[in-house]
Amino acid sequence: MIPGGAANLGGQSAAGGMVGGGGEETSTGNFGIGGSSGTGGDVGGGGQGNGSGDVDAGVHPGASGDQAVSCPAGDYHAVLMGQYRSTFGTHDVGATVDFSVDTSGMASGSFAGPGGAKATVAGTVDCATGTLTAMIEDGAYQIGLATVQFSGTFDGDYDRTAGTFSGTWSMTESGSASNGGNGPWSTE
Repeated sequence: MIPGGAANLGGQSAAGGMVGGGGEETSTGNFGIGGSSGTGGDVGGGGQGNGSGDVDAGVHPGASGDQAVSCPAGDYHAVLMGQYRSTFGTHDVGATVDFSVDTSGMASGSFAGPGGAKATVAGTVDCATGTLTAMIEDGAYQIGLATVQFSGTFDGDYDRTAGTFSGTWSMTESGSASNGGNGPWSTE
């Protein structure tokens, strides 16, 4: 039996099946835990850093699509209303302003009123707000042989829905603080 017993000892070599316990080294699946380094997959979360597609919230520059707001470029005919005092008394102003606005917001035009009254109009439109700020300049009309000079303001706002301007005008005559007037105006 002893020779068979020696074979049993060899069976203890089968306890070298404990080398199979080295199969636990396969549980260097702890390498797989190194896969937890793959939680450096949180670096993948850095992929969310690419999701700093919040930088794509550089969509906000798209919000500078507000710059796409255009000036109300075009030609306009304004009718002035209200009273005007002159040497001849007080009467309806009866004047018009024909003006143009270009794409950069520059406004220019001409004033025409009773008695051959003429003037130039120049100013700007704030393209974002539609606010017109303009001056009536170099105005003049004749009374007999005398030339009466006047100047003033011509301000207003653009209504994007209606496509029209409206505002107020104000004028004074040179050399006479009491002559002139003011009132509303609107484009047609």
